[in-house]
Amino acid sequence: MQIFPSGATRDSSDDKLNYVGFLSPTVLRRYAEYIQSHRIQTDGTLRAADNWKKGIPLQRYMESLMRHIMDVWLIHDGVECADIRDGHVVTIEEALCAVIFNASGYLHELLKHPLYLQPAQAACDDGELSGLEPPQGSCNTVYGRGIYDAQSGKSIPTAETYYT
Repeated sequence: MQIFPSGATRDSSDDKLNYVGFLSPTVLRRYAEYIQSHRIQTDGTLRAADNWKKGIPLQRYMESLMRHIMDVWLIHDGVECADIRDGHVVTIEEALCAVIFNASGYLHELLKHPLYLQPAQAACDDGELSGLEPPQGSCNTVYGRGIYDAQSGKSIPTAETYYT
């Protein structure tokens, strides 16, 4: 417990999340500027700021994340990167903001489904179980909710199994 010179008291904050200490408002502002600049879609319409929360397949986030990680790496090594859509030179800030977006979106999708790390074995289906797209090719490994069968050591997929 903290006791202030005024005599007021408060519980200790040692075990509480310290957003002021963990986050940088400068980084958050730059990230918001990056996201704002990407709200205009190729058809000219303005995308809702929270459009990404509707759900984007994990595979799509991973593909984009890796492209932007490569951009960061190349720029770090002194290689100029051009955006394939319009040819502008990608800055390190832009590339890092794109990494943050894709990593955050990927994490957001995982956190929406709390048991995402439970491995399960399942046959391919038509991809309609979760709304997330199944991977191309083999569908043997899936992650997500399933009923664990201790005898066989396998998870039996349910309607809440999520493909990655």
